Amino acid sequence: MLTRQISQDSVVSQTVDQFTELRADEQLIILWRIYEMMGEAIHMAAPAVMFSQMVQSLFAQLLQLQRKEQIEALQDIASGEETRISVAYGNLSAPLKLAFWYRLAQAHKRGQFPAVPQAEHLSYKAERLLENLQQLGFNQKVTFLQAAVEELGQRW
Repeated sequence: MLTRQISQDSVVSQTVDQFTELRADEQLIILWRIYEMMGEAIHMAAPAVMFSQMVQSLFAQLLQLQRKEQIEALQDIASGEETRISVAYGNLSAPLKLAFWYRLAQAHKRGQFPAVPQAEHLSYKAERLLENLQQLGFNQKVTFLQAAVEELGQRW
C-alpha cells in the first residue's frame, strides 16, 4: 500500500511539475478545464473554507473590475506580477486558494465572471498535461489542484 501511495504521489508530483513549466495563460486554461472536469465534486475537497472571509473579499475585489481587467488580474496571479490582487492571492493558504478558484468557476457558471480565454492551440506540453490529468483519480486531481493553485504565481 505504501508503494502505491508513493507512486500516486509521484504521478501527481510529475503533473504539478509539468504545470509549473507552462506559460501563465496555459496554466489558467488548465485550471479552468480541470474545474470544469470535476464540477461540483470539488466543493467536497475543502467545504469548510468555501465561504471564508478572505476568499469572499478577494473574490469581491475581482468582481468590481471590468471583465477584461478580471482576466488580466488572473493572468497577473499566474505570472507572478506584483499587484494588489495577486499579493492578496499569494497570502491565502492552499485550501483558501482552492476555494477561490472554486468560487471563480461557480461565478462563471452563473454568468458573473468571464471564462479564461481558450487558446486556439495549446502547446504540446499543455495538451499532454491535460491528457495526464484526465487519467488521474478524483483524489489525485484534488491533490494536483491543491498543489497547482499553491504554486501559481510563485515567481515573485
